Amino acid sequence: MSIDDTGVLARLRSGADTVEEHRFDADEVLAGSRRALRRRRSWQAAGACTTAVAVAFSLALAGPVPVPGMGELAVPGGAQLRELVGLDQTQPDVPADPGSSASLMPGAPRVSVPDNAKLPTYD
Repeated sequence: MSIDDTGVLARLRSGADTVEEHRFDADEVLAGSRRALRRRRSWQAAGACTTAVAVAFSLALAGPVPVPGMGELAVPGGAQLRELVGLDQTQPDVPADPGSSASLMPGAPRVSVPDNAKLPTYD
């Protein structure tokens, strides 16, 4: 099946005069762009507030955080929030062996391993 190009061109040229000219209303375009700007700024403000709340919540859960040059940073009410969530469970101080991994991570849970346990070694 072949289409004659001259017929297609003639049909396109005959319909080209019937295309309406579109005119833009400057006030309508300006109002639409202002609405878009207002929407974008609203989403940006909501995102900034959400980020600030997430940072404050994280700092409250983390507890006093050492900040160089300022000392420790503690969020008011952080202790109560950690208690409420159940993160403020203090463990009794157990003296750790200087060669054990517990001395490297003071807050880590301690697991007792029997002396005759066969643990894999990687050399």
